[in-house]
Amino acid sequence: QPPARLSTQPLASAVVSADTSPFDRPALSSSVQCQVIDPSEGIKLYGVDFPAGETFPLGVYANSSVYDYPYVLVRQKPVQVNQKGKFQFELETPIGDPPGNYYPVIVMDEQVKKLNEAGPFVCYTVVSWQPCPDASLSQLARNMNGWVAQQIPPSGKLRSAVGDQAETIENLNPGETFQILDGPTCQDGQVWWQIQTADGQQGWASEGQGNQPFLKSTP
Repeated sequence: QPPARLSTQPLASAVVSADTSPFDRPALSSSVQCQVIDPSEGIKLYGVDFPAGETFPLGVYANSSVYDYPYVLVRQKPVQVNQKGKFQFELETPIGDPPGNYYPVIVMDEQVKKLNEAGPFVCYTVVSWQPCPDASLSQLARNMNGWVAQQIPPSGKLRSAVGDQAETIENLNPGETFQILDGPTCQDGQVWWQIQTADGQQGWASEGQGNQPFLKSTP
């Protein structure tokens, strides 16, 4: 997997009380604040009213179409609480994370791991990433639904394999909907996805060329 870049649509800050924690455990008065100033500089987290001097694992859970479960742990690090019951912590820049919502969680009880259906608060949302180093940013991911752009050039086709020289299965029609089955694959300076169209045809299609997207995600 090549290094990826991303743009995000962050919440400037969000606060969650521990009584709405994603874990099934007794309510606490502790709270966590998430602040995204510049995604390229990392994600800053602040905690208050935690047990003084304790160390807790902080996990980041992802809710993205590429995963088979609603919440998947994508990274975890220990957090040290100071004598005033506070902590400051900076997550590394989420390089390579696919589009989706990301949630920070403080695990107060190591024995309790089950996420509550109510869900935690969103710290940041990845809206685009760069799975291919020589292609434009992508807003798609596996298992997403999408549609064909209104202005798609003649080269925008459903193909039997990855690449502009692969056999054409059919033309892609503006406004046509599809589901992403697999990908991404990098070829010809483009990001390719295996898709299934509304009429059941399966094949590979380029997300776009340059700054012109052929395929777009369904809002």
